[in-house]
Amino acid sequence: MRIMRIINEDIKSLSYEEIKTEICKISVIDLYKNGDITKIIDWLKDDKRKNVVSLKHKIQRELDLYLQEVQRVKSMYSFDKSFGDYKYVAGIDEVGRGPLAGPIVACSVILDLNVLDEDLIIYINDSKKVKRSKREELSEIIKEKALSYQIAVSSNEEIDQGNSIL
Repeated sequence: MRIMRIINEDIKSLSYEEIKTEICKISVIDLYKNGDITKIIDWLKDDKRKNVVSLKHKIQRELDLYLQEVQRVKSMYSFDKSFGDYKYVAGIDEVGRGPLAGPIVACSVILDLNVLDEDLIIYINDSKKVKRSKREELSEIIKEKALSYQIAVSSNEEIDQGNSIL
């Protein structure tokens, strides 16, 4: 990885633009997962330029937010486990206005409560609280990692008839 080569250089010999260009190419989450995040932060600490220090703070904030999110999701799993010795949990979510404006869409997802950290689905939340772009990204991750999922759609006419497929 290019970033690991650059941290072997004297940071003071590099321009801010060179540092910023390389930093913008990296994923803080990937650096955290492969154990290189501390090396990057320590390398950036060696420079006293305000703009370089701000890059260090940006990376640290992104890391802190990621770690908070991991802890939030782990807490949700722990909460679900607190109800008994269960291995799986099913979550549901719906969106729509139902019989007034239809259609309504519902989804159910079954997850393993005993996943390893690298298999946690982070940023999972009520769909109304997640940006569209993140929902689309999560959709693919959920389909890949969930034990099972189902999506169902009912029109307002179906709901009015009482024959909803939901």
